[in-house]
Amino acid sequence: MSIDSVSARDLIKTNTNFLSMLKFSLLEMQELLQSYTLKFLSDKNPETEWKIKFPTFAPQFYETTFRHNIVPTQEKFWNSWSRRYKNNEILTSLSEVQRKGLKARVYRTYPSLVRDLHFALLLRDSHKFDDVIYNIKLDVKYGIDLIVIHKQKIFAVNLFTDTKRAANARKYKANRHPEVTDAIKIDLPVRFKGSKKVGDFFLYSQRELSALENEILFWC
Repeated sequence: MSIDSVSARDLIKTNTNFLSMLKFSLLEMQELLQSYTLKFLSDKNPETEWKIKFPTFAPQFYETTFRHNIVPTQEKFWNSWSRRYKNNEILTSLSEVQRKGLKARVYRTYPSLVRDLHFALLLRDSHKFDDVIYNIKLDVKYGIDLIVIHKQKIFAVNLFTDTKRAANARKYKANRHPEVTDAIKIDLPVRFKGSKKVGDFFLYSQRELSALENEILFWC
């Protein structure tokens, strides 16, 4: 095995499953999202979109969720992330225009983080699979959104929206992570048209769950 590859089974053994520590259910999360309002800012900036490499967003989202046992609002997520990295050299060097562009980017990223967590809970609470695993390290370092284990097979699931922006982002991130061996890779896009809507959020639903289940059963 090369230095640029790692065994999925080793990753599972050495990384905690974040989902096992969450104390709220899928239905409780959906009830909470009903009360949330999404806001999208128009301050897009090409430098903060593609050129400047910021600290990753997902760890702060999940750490805040776990610490308070509640999904943060869009504003609270931005506040907690920017507060955590307030002394970061990259952030302190931003112009006002760039900082507004960064905030707009974080605000747009937030719904996808919520959507991925919701789907992880949907899979977990469906009891259709032997195990469902989310871990921040697997996400950030290895590019695995979710691991599903079923009948001793390991599936590395990649979640993304079926949009041009998501496609561009995937190209940008391609080959950025070490290869994960002994796992079957599954791409699972969500299409906003016909998707489940809870409050302001477009979410994965039974449609995507069935698609994933069919794909997994094919390999099993």
